[in-house]
Amino acid sequence: MKCQGSAPPKRPRLDVASSIGDDGAHAQQRLALARHLSLLLDVVRSRRWSAFEVIVLANPAVYRAICEAMSSLSDTCCEGVVLPLYPTLLHACLPCSPPPEIVLKMIDMSSSSDHREGGGWPLLHARDRAGRTPLHVAAAARGACAVDPIVIKLLGNLDPTTCSALDERGRTPLHLACESSCDGPPSYVAVRALLSESVLPASIEDDDGMSPLEHAILSNASAEVVVLLQKATVLSHQERDGRAIIIAESSNANYKRKSLEAAVVRTTGIHEEKLCHGSTNM
Repeated sequence: MKCQGSAPPKRPRLDVASSIGDDGAHAQQRLALARHLSLLLDVVRSRRWSAFEVIVLANPAVYRAICEAMSSLSDTCCEGVVLPLYPTLLHACLPCSPPPEIVLKMIDMSSSSDHREGGGWPLLHARDRAGRTPLHVAAAARGACAVDPIVIKLLGNLDPTTCSALDERGRTPLHLACESSCDGPPSYVAVRALLSESVLPASIEDDDGMSPLEHAILSNASAEVVVLLQKATVLSHQERDGRAIIIAESSNANYKRKSLEAAVVRTTGIHEEKLCHGSTNM
């Protein structure tokens, strides 16, 4: 039965704030805006993170303007300037393996003080046209584009409910980490990073009736990945049935985290010991 889830040298000039009009309707404004964003995405794709930090993250007003610009443009822009459609800068950056500190700053700058005090991080729930959250995007990256497992753990740790979020195909981030990819088989470190924050997705079936374990087997996953998923599936059923509820602050959706940095310092997930060393009564 399907379970429900819920400062560098020269840099390109990027005056995004001055390019945004009151309504964004004029063609020249949109063209200038598209060109600025195209330059920025070139910086992202080339992984010039020091430049990105100075251009985008040094000024909160510029960061907010860029975020507004991305939401106002489609992926079919005028006069030959074509932009892929990203709902957020974080979605755009994750496939290019950003450093954890860059991800931290983006999350922090995207959240108001009220949200930070309440433990909520709206950016983590933003979705692209395929219904994918930032954690979905991070989990799906493989090979040379693989995301640092610390970033995966960070995203899952700040809000464990995103580990069970479903995209338009009913797939969780764990499904995407386990499904077949031309960039290689499922990554043990990525799967472990996801499961260390929540084992519940291990027992969720997608719209095709497939569990993450089944996707992993069909994707020629290594034995260690298969065993890890088998353990997680058992733990997931135990938690859902109330036989082995694990009480931990980071598994509570209402838990108020004191700081973003705490999520990075804390490198061991709430389930990691059970998954990698403990018994699951299999």
